[in-house]
Amino acid sequence: KIKFAVFNNTLDSEKSMHFSLKLDGASDFQLVAMDAERKAVSTEQKKVWLPHTQKNIFLSQLGKDIEFLKSKDLLFYALSVGIQCRLPSSPPPYGSTKNQPRTLEEYAVTDWRGLLSPHQGAYQEAYYLGLTNILRCKMPVFYTCCNPQPKPREYGQQLYEAAERILL
Repeated sequence: KIKFAVFNNTLDSEKSMHFSLKLDGASDFQLVAMDAERKAVSTEQKKVWLPHTQKNIFLSQLGKDIEFLKSKDLLFYALSVGIQCRLPSSPPPYGSTKNQPRTLEEYAVTDWRGLLSPHQGAYQEAYYLGLTNILRCKMPVFYTCCNPQPKPREYGQQLYEAAERILL
């Protein structure tokens, strides 16, 4: 019996990513650079800055996705994070409005297909988040005797908790 997991391109953008990071069990649930030329960039302190509402929506969906993967005995999936940086198109006007409420649509980067960070700085970041590298839990017996696997439930919980740590 063969099962397929089909999902959209996580890093779906016409523009190139400045950083491609992943969070999975192979890295002890630490955020690491996916491309070799960027490994010199420290990702230890890298955080994903999302508005509180958007963070809650994303974590809720991530929890549902992880529950589905656990119910199918899937394991070794990763949270991929693509980050694009861009300079603001214009400086903020006098009398900043950053403390006024904003709608969810204001955080969406429709031409970039990502989520815009509300974090104020020299540039803005657009994030692309999604689960990738989904593999079957059951491995050959000769491999599991030498390298015990985590249970799907434990793996999913660890990934979810690690995602909570990197989202601000």
